[in-house]
Amino acid sequence: MLLRRFLTHFRAQDWIAICLDFVIVVVGIFVGLQVDSWNQDRKERIRERVSLEQLYSDFSLAQEQAQEMAEFHAGKDEDLGFAIDTMLSETLAPDDRRRMIMSLLSMAQLPPLGVSLGTYDSMIASGDIALIQDAELKSMLVRLEASLESENNLLGYFRLMNQSEQGFSQRHFRLVPNSDSSDVTFDFDFDRLLRDPEAFSVIASQQRNHRVFHGFRQDIADSLEAARTHIGDLIGTQKTATE
Repeated sequence: MLLRRFLTHFRAQDWIAICLDFVIVVVGIFVGLQVDSWNQDRKERIRERVSLEQLYSDFSLAQEQAQEMAEFHAGKDEDLGFAIDTMLSETLAPDDRRRMIMSLLSMAQLPPLGVSLGTYDSMIASGDIALIQDAELKSMLVRLEASLESENNLLGYFRLMNQSEQGFSQRHFRLVPNSDSSDVTFDFDFDRLLRDPEAFSVIASQQRNHRVFHGFRQDIADSLEAARTHIGDLIGTQKTATE
């Protein structure tokens, strides 16, 4: 219909009408493109919000896991500090014997962080990370990813170092049956431990390891909490850290 009207105006050489028809066509195309763009943008903002809500949920769990691991290493640091003080005093009270044994037997434990950022990894793989408009959040996510990668590399390095100290436990701890013969337990010779020239360096090395991982994993837990709080602000949630 518009083409027929344009031809009619052209035959009549009605240039004003032709210009008006042209303007109508251009405006119509422009409006159509703008509507398509608006619809596409609206869909992307919906997808962005869904992704942010999923990230918020992921980071809540990940922060709890990282915080638990940080506290685990803080506890190991404290236990090994107790073991070193006990050795320096050269006196082991009977009530402290079990704590001493458990502190030294578990001192080489370096469990994985266990933090999984499934939604973030999925967004990276699919390209949906481009949906996130907030530049600060993008920067936080990049730094967090780098920290997790560094932590994983550090974990592999320290575990490799621990392999050289496996003989320590074998030298000093042995399985013995309980007094009622119901089970077995670990025991050790405290005086022999004091005479071991490598004992202090091995224990102090493990204490240092746990201090390193406590600091590293606490930083990750804090970064996750900061990212979670920022995401919460973006999506307008009023959830508290305890929810």
